[in-house]
Amino acid sequence: PMSTLPGPRITCKPGVQMATTHPVTLRGLADLAELWDTILPQHPFVVTSLTDGSHLPDSRHYLGLAFDVRIHGVPQAHLELIVRQFKAAHPGWRVLVESLAEPREHLHAEWRFLS
Repeated sequence: PMSTLPGPRITCKPGVQMATTHPVTLRGLADLAELWDTILPQHPFVVTSLTDGSHLPDSRHYLGLAFDVRIHGVPQAHLELIVRQFKAAHPGWRVLVESLAEPREHLHAEWRFLS
């Protein structure tokens, strides 16, 4: 059965849409989920936005080049490690924590360079 396969799981918050999501975004999302699983295996990896949601008019979400991940309850040291390691392995990505310590806090990742 599928539930016994090893490895990370990517869960999407209800309402998350991936219309016109670029493949580079899906690769980045998968890589981040795998990294997350090695550092925080007991903490769910929940995508809170792909191409949906309300963002700034020039947001890369609308281009299918960004995603947000829930970080509520993630220890700061673990979060910093995840961000540092992901950025080191993925130089084309901009990754930052948004709305820290607020109900909508999340990790935002966006692809900045198209080859």
